Amino acid sequence: MKKSSPFIAKTCAEIMNESDDYLLILLKRGEVLIRKDCMKEKLQAGDHLYLYGNKEAIQSAFQEDLRDEK
Repeated sequence: MKKSSPFIAKTCAEIMNESDDYLLILLKRGEVLIRKDCMKEKLQAGDHLYLYGNKEAIQSAFQEDLRDEK
């Protein structure tokens, strides 16, 4: 997650829903891997989301965070 991400301070449960064609597998925060209750964690700048599912759906949902910063 970038500092400018619209998802900062929101939980994954708030930004994802059952109809999305992808799943959150793991949240990595620094060296800490969060699996249990990862949907309840508030996202922070620098977090890495490990998602599984439809590539186009993931790219569409997280396009701002996937762009290279110049």
